[in-house]
Amino acid sequence: MGQKTALSVFLAVVSVVGAGIVYVHRLQQQERQNMR
Repeated sequence: MGQKTALSVFLAVVSVVGAGIVYVHRLQQQERQNMR
């Protein structure tokens, strides 16, 4: 049970971090397009 809980928490953290990176990357692309 402990391993499954740790694994689910780990996957949740990875998904959240991944989503944050994609979100920031999109914001940076928008800023670059606006500067042109």
